[in-house]
Amino acid sequence: SLTVAAATLTFTAVDTFKMYGEANPPLRYTITGFVHGEDTTSAPYIGSARPVLATGAETTSPAGTYPINIDLTDVQFQNYSVVPQNGTLKINRRPLTIQALSVDHITYDGAQHTWQESEAPHYQLVESDLLEHDTVTSVFIAGARTIAGVTQIELNNVLVNHYEVNDGDTTWTDVTQSYEM
Repeated sequence: SLTVAAATLTFTAVDTFKMYGEANPPLRYTITGFVHGEDTTSAPYIGSARPVLATGAETTSPAGTYPINIDLTDVQFQNYSVVPQNGTLKINRRPLTIQALSVDHITYDGAQHTWQESEAPHYQLVESDLLEHDTVTSVFIAGARTIAGVTQIELNNVLVNHYEVNDGDTTWTDVTQSYEM
């Protein structure tokens, strides 16, 4: 006797991504394994069951990686068995620019001057993408200068969950032999 085994179709959930705070993108799948140029038209589904895609990620889910599950319950084809392959939804951190504000004027006197702050209003959000329900948890701003001129102010220990923070290229500016911090 001759036994012909069913060929295998693999249903793969397509990996995708989104930005924190955005709605989930459409979930998609691909099918591989058809033989002799067949596809879902020439080798159609048997019955009404179709693949179902789902993820536990929501609009407000934290940045990270979440599975995209593909359910093939009752999905059937003549001459083919079906196998699921789950995918991944990656939620990227949302961009956020924080800029230190110039608050003090110091005239050159040859001494080392340092400046540090950790409270608003010594910084501001620039073109804020901070979502309504989120807050800036911690910002530490520091800088040092001995001579008149322009100096970078550093932002350190910036904590804003779910965001990729950049420092807004903040500088102290030379103003008539003094500089602003």
